[in-house]
Amino acid sequence: MKKQLTDPRRHALDYIHEMRAQGISLAFTVQSLYDYMDLLIDKYRGGNHLERDNSCYSQPKFTALTAWAGETLARTYNGFWEGEFYSNKPGLNYYTSKVVFKNYEFRPDLWIGNCFANGRGAQGEEYKTYASYLSKLVIPAIVNQPG
Repeated sequence: MKKQLTDPRRHALDYIHEMRAQGISLAFTVQSLYDYMDLLIDKYRGGNHLERDNSCYSQPKFTALTAWAGETLARTYNGFWEGEFYSNKPGLNYYTSKVVFKNYEFRPDLWIGNCFANGRGAQGEEYKTYASYLSKLVIPAIVNQPG
């Protein structure tokens, strides 16, 4: 299968339209990430540990969630995407795609991929929800940068 480059901004927008058509009011806001990310991860995981041949990196919704998360933070905190983003080979995105905010680099695949692969408790109880991860680690790192 040939690698398919995708614009993560477009991928995120398409995902939001798809979810709104299903009656889920996603938006490019941090509150929307807080409200929906954990629910969507649990829904797409099915509550079960994924088998190796059905890993998070083979899940179509995995790239949609990472694009939505990255684009939401980019829009909210004036970041920009850097690198290549693949819709059909999302395992590569961890290495090739990030959102940059001055001196801080956010890799949307990190927390989301860990949750898909190992469940939301894999990062420890303190970071079990996306809201706790963003509010305690990511957002402070973005807004408290020097300069």
